Amino acid sequence: MLQRLSLVLGASLDIVKHILPIVIFYALSRKQWGFSAIISVVYCAMTVISFNASASTIEERITANLQTNTQSAVNLAKIEMLKKELDDKRVLFAEHKSANQVSK
Repeated sequence: MLQRLSLVLGASLDIVKHILPIVIFYALSRKQWGFSAIISVVYCAMTVISFNASASTIEERITANLQTNTQSAVNLAKIEMLKKELDDKRVLFAEHKSANQVSK
């Protein structure tokens, strides 16, 4: 629900942000300096909001990827440790088997 709301809000902001320059130029052509100044400030604010939202999304993705990579590294270390342990047990089993053959 929150993700959909965020998507709709983001899409709405992008649409409005892309329409604002047209409104600004229209206001300038009609010599409505105050209105065009206000709309320009709104446009700049929306650009900053959009940039910050994009940056936070990228930061979240990077953090998630780092956590995944860290977990993968831990898992690889565990796998290597288990492989070494398995090799050690195979060696011990072979030694035990050869010792049993000698004792027979």
